[in-house]
Amino acid sequence: MVEQPTQSKTSTEIDTISPEKVVLPEVHEERQRVIIPFGQEPTEEIPQPVASQARAYVEVDGQRIFIPEKPEIPDNCCMSGCAHCVWDLYQEDMEEYREKKDSLRKRLIAAQVMVPPELLPKHEKDATEDLDPGMKAFLALEKKLDKH
Repeated sequence: MVEQPTQSKTSTEIDTISPEKVVLPEVHEERQRVIIPFGQEPTEEIPQPVASQARAYVEVDGQRIFIPEKPEIPDNCCMSGCAHCVWDLYQEDMEEYREKKDSLRKRLIAAQVMVPPELLPKHEKDATEDLDPGMKAFLALEKKLDKH
């Protein structure tokens, strides 16, 4: 059998729902007690993340010499032309990294110690070579402004 459509309501009629028909989900909130009173330092140590990577090193005459770590590429540039742009700092860090690598390599060669692969000379490209053209142009402008 076919059901008969119910009559449509006029614009003056208002749908009302009685409060008894409304079903709200039950919420169980448990409040935790404040462990640290206001103004006092915590007595327990807060766990700090532990660096899982051990630094590479070379031994020369019984002395450990750590191989310099390559700086990480910054991802927090605001592109507002800061006086101390993170990219300028990154480029300075890369230059320092290369200098440390070169001096350590020369020291190992002078001591007749095998040079690890991390210190072998590579044709390292410029730090900005992997960047998109817009960022390259921005950094070039920053360098020009910094020199003047």
